Amino acid sequence: MLRLLKIILITITLFSMQGEIAETLHFMVLPVGRKVCTFDDLLPCIEKITLLSDEEDRILEAHEDALPS
Repeated sequence: MLRLLKIILITITLFSMQGEIAETLHFMVLPVGRKVCTFDDLLPCIEKITLLSDEEDRILEAHEDALPS
């Protein structure tokens, strides 16, 4: 049960991060965003995408290791 709760919490965090990334990228392609954003502004998005990938791997591994119900 604790493992399932942990997986749910990680999943919620991942969805939250995806929203932040989408909002940032959306702003960056708007005319205003293109004028004020630089490549350095993309680095936090790239770091979050990397973290998402790592967390996804953790979730899949935890799910595979879980005992069958």
